[in-house]
Amino acid sequence: MALDDLPLRDDLRGQTPYGAPQLDVSVRLNTNENPHAPSSSVTASVVARVSVAASGLNRYPDRDASELRVALAIACIALTSGNTLLAQKKPGSKPAPAPPAQRLNL
Repeated sequence: MALDDLPLRDDLRGQTPYGAPQLDVSVRLNTNENPHAPSSSVTASVVARVSVAASGLNRYPDRDASELRVALAIACIALTSGNTLLAQKKPGSKPAPAPPAQRLNL
């Protein structure tokens, strides 16, 4: 498949895509590579998070997106009320009841 076969906008046709040259050097700063491996604590943290995420792969996600809707409601209330403490609540914690004028229909 050629570049011209792709569904591109007309103003992009004929343009040359950017490519990072692969130079034979010890540190390639132009390709966002890091010469240092991640620390063992970072690797352990990634493994732990993937393990937790993978444990629920056999289940369908919450189709009502309940946690997301609550988090968005908290953010909207915080943004419109100026309540910065509310904005700092962690997902999963129960928010303080909003005044009646600010309650959202979830």
